[in-house]
Amino acid sequence: MRVFHLILLWVCFCDLLHAQTVQITYEGDPLTDKERRKIEQTLQYEVEFYSQFGLPDTLNLKLTVFNKREDALTYLDKFNIHPPKGTNGLYIPRLQKAIILSREKEYQQGLGIIYHELSHHLTLKITAGRPPI
Repeated sequence: MRVFHLILLWVCFCDLLHAQTVQITYEGDPLTDKERRKIEQTLQYEVEFYSQFGLPDTLNLKLTVFNKREDALTYLDKFNIHPPKGTNGLYIPRLQKAIILSREKEYQQGLGIIYHELSHHLTLKITAGRPPI
């Protein structure tokens, strides 16, 4: 019985070593705790899906959210980035950042844009190139 417990502990320890580690750095206008939990939960589902395609075990994501589009455009101007007029979010591979330009619209739509832009980061990590548009 003792040997069984030792083997079980060893298997659990090895499984922990291979667990995905995802760190999200939030910038810009603050998100509520509820929004952060939803984002992290959805991201965990995406990571589990993409891990079967070779996603690295450790990921660092940067998410910058702006409530007002004007603030986002001022921020992006520092990087000489000028998104098209209808764009609500973008992923910038060279900065490894997802940027949400405006959350002035409906709550669920804003979360959908966040999920979409973070997925670009994940696909970039498995394609080792430019993420799909």
